[in-house]
Amino acid sequence: MNKALIVILSIPCACLIAGIYGILHNQISYTVSSEYFTHFKFQQFGLIHFYDRLGAALVGWAASWWMGGVTAILFIPLTLGISEPRQTMNALIRGIGIVLACALSMGLIALLWALTAIDDQFAPHYQVPEGVSNRAAFLQAGTMHNYSYLGAFIGIGIGMWYIRNFRKARKSLK
Repeated sequence: MNKALIVILSIPCACLIAGIYGILHNQISYTVSSEYFTHFKFQQFGLIHFYDRLGAALVGWAASWWMGGVTAILFIPLTLGISEPRQTMNALIRGIGIVLACALSMGLIALLWALTAIDDQFAPHYQVPEGVSNRAAFLQAGTMHNYSYLGAFIGIGIGMWYIRNFRKARKSLK
């Protein structure tokens, strides 16, 4: 495959991967707290007619697909020094995999922490939308959401470092 084609296709492919991640991520957070969506996310994304898992999936897509584009755009310049198209593709796939692994790990670790640390004693200290009946679950889902983004940003940094080192290692082999 042509390197230019790999670089061009990496953006929509990364957007698709990030969007699917968002859809699956929101199925977990919806399980933790459907109220996180019905009292916050659906309104935030203008999905006032959705109050179910399909709505959570749509929010997940809308909230995350763009991170794939940002990731690919940040990674592409780092691959310019890699001459082989196959190696370029490998570097991009591994970099995107690093971002996914970091986002998933950070989100799940945060959720596990939140499930053990955020309870009815903790929840009154934080503001949640009016009408939320399970404040602790709402905050637990929000914690997972926020830390997943943090994990993605950390993953982008690690992925950039990885691709830079991948490129350097390929140059030294020549």
